Amino acid sequence: MEYVAATDQPALIAQTDLYKVYTVRWPVLPGVDGEGLLLEPTGKIKACVVAIPDADWTPEVLVGLKKEPGLNPASQFARVLAEQGCRSSFRL
Repeated sequence: MEYVAATDQPALIAQTDLYKVYTVRWPVLPGVDGEGLLLEPTGKIKACVVAIPDADWTPEVLVGLKKEPGLNPASQFARVLAEQGCRSSFRL
């Protein structure tokens, strides 16, 4: 897995006291890469999780960076897991 950054956009796109959010890329098959977000806890990592969002949710909604009308914040499970010390990654 590698961090994705540009001169005008750092890989670190958000952070709280409990975790940081990075844009990342990883190889899937020869010539095919996946891209997504990595939630890195600031404390001890208790587990590593691959989070798969509902098809109607964007990664920003799953992390809590974007509000979705009618979505309970507890449903943002990638954010909840990161707050509990889990390293979470998922694709865009």
